[in-house]
Amino acid sequence: MIYEKKDIIENTGHDAKGAKGLDYQFLYFINRLLKMVDKGDVVFYEKYDDVSMSSEEGLVYFQLKHTIGGSNQKTVNLSLRDHDLWKTIAVWIDITNKQNEDKRIDFLESNSFVLVTNKNSADNPFWMELQKYQNGEISFDDLKKFYTKVYKETSESKRKDANAQKGKTTKGYIKCLIDFDYADQLLKSMSICFEPDLKKEILESLELNKNIPLKNVEEAYQELLGMIRDKYYSDQKDFYTRDEFSKVFDRICQKYRGRKFSFMRNTMTELPSRLEEQVFIKQLIDVDDISYDDVDDIVQYTKEKFDYINSVRTAINKDEVSDEEVKNIRADVVSFWHQKYKYYMKRVNPADTDKIIEKASDLLNDIRNKQIFFVESNLEIYFSNGCFYYLSDKDEEHEPQIGWRPGWEEKYKNNG
Repeated sequence: MIYEKKDIIENTGHDAKGAKGLDYQFLYFINRLLKMVDKGDVVFYEKYDDVSMSSEEGLVYFQLKHTIGGSNQKTVNLSLRDHDLWKTIAVWIDITNKQNEDKRIDFLESNSFVLVTNKNSADNPFWMELQKYQNGEISFDDLKKFYTKVYKETSESKRKDANAQKGKTTKGYIKCLIDFDYADQLLKSMSICFEPDLKKEILESLELNKNIPLKNVEEAYQELLGMIRDKYYSDQKDFYTRDEFSKVFDRICQKYRGRKFSFMRNTMTELPSRLEEQVFIKQLIDVDDISYDDVDDIVQYTKEKFDYINSVRTAINKDEVSDEEVKNIRADVVSFWHQKYKYYMKRVNPADTDKIIEKASDLLNDIRNKQIFFVESNLEIYFSNGCFYYLSDKDEEHEPQIGWRPGWEEKYKNNG
């Protein structure tokens, strides 16, 4: 059963604290994103709990607890009276009590609750008894007698701060469970997940499950982490559906697997009429590279332009490359053209037509021998030329960005 937002209390106020804890919490968010399988899966960050996941089976509440003990920075054991353990159970009790009373049993039976910790299990007695109860080896009364005994044998806190006075101590949290009317349902639905090294698990997932070569795994991990963080802090993006995450993550996978793009020739079954009216053709005519009578050349250059742009659009539609990547590639191409244009034209007298034609010919020769780097490999000259022709053309979507002689901007750009 999937609960709608109106049925679940948000902003529980039980956020993880501390830089290490937040890092651990965020890594677990990414880890859960990577594990989404079904189309209806949604993973949330600090929405219903530290991390939560909605699926057809209900909502899973993940409480994240990260602790490093002492000056040696070693991972500690999850002890019987572990403060984080009992506090987590109290958090879930609080979340349950915020539901309408007549919905609490259904809420607990329809959802599940997981404590995720980097601590060692070390045969924690409560965890062992809890598993016996869940496996039908002992009754709920047996389990309650166990943690009631733990409560009685737990010393009162010596702290005198406000939290201690409100019962926010280990003993106080155990008392919450003892007094909770639906403890049997909650304890059936909870589990503990021991995750000592989340980064290692994510790296292994990228390599073994996502087929990213080992040499690229660390770089892919850093890009994934940066992307999710940026989206969270800049756009407040705190959840992803499976399809949303797949769309952005697949691009990272393709990038670090070694993407191969199939640029296609002969994408136009029929060319437009009046090819000589294309701005990029007019620009070539302006520098005597071709004339209106050079029909074969005009057709060839037009095919190169359309095959380039149609191949790129297909790659974008198939999520093989992003719009942003294409924009960056074209910016690099324009930068290359600008350097060459400046080199050949900076000392040319605008009135010296013969010199302009000579230098434009040299410029075009350099341009037509340039292989454009597209994501991970160089394009064939055919498609590279198509890119330059496209950038010197004009259509409903864009203005020309490059030209071959002084005055090209005034003539063809911005309604020229």
